[in-house]
Amino acid sequence: MNWEAMGAIGELVSAIAVLATLIYLAVQVRHSRDLLEENRKIALSQVYQARADSRIGILKQNIDQELWKDVYGDASNASDSRRAAIMGRDIVLCDNVLYQHALGLIEEPDYRRISGVIVRSFEAWEKEGLIDVYPRIRECYERDREADV
Repeated sequence: MNWEAMGAIGELVSAIAVLATLIYLAVQVRHSRDLLEENRKIALSQVYQARADSRIGILKQNIDQELWKDVYGDASNASDSRRAAIMGRDIVLCDNVLYQHALGLIEEPDYRRISGVIVRSFEAWEKEGLIDVYPRIRECYERDREADV
């Protein structure tokens, strides 16, 4: 074997090594991008959870353990301010679950459960004037009310 043939073999081996390195780097970049996206979703979720927790803390003032029917029933035993506070807390919780589901952090069965709560409670929330600032809840109600009937 002469020097030219050995040089050609060396160039071929180095070209294969460069190609393998590029493929490895592409896989690593994709993996890093996926991890960054997941971390972004988790960070957003934590921020939104903190926001929801602080709002719930405000809404929980002066709320005792009222039963669902006492708050949402036609003959409600709860005072207007209590009913609005409890409903407001429920809305914040539902909105948080919808947001977490949109990020892909909540499983479908949990989404369905919250969707059912929204469908059953929406008219009471709307009657109290509590729903206008929650477009996610309105969209869920409009989308899922037919399926829940």
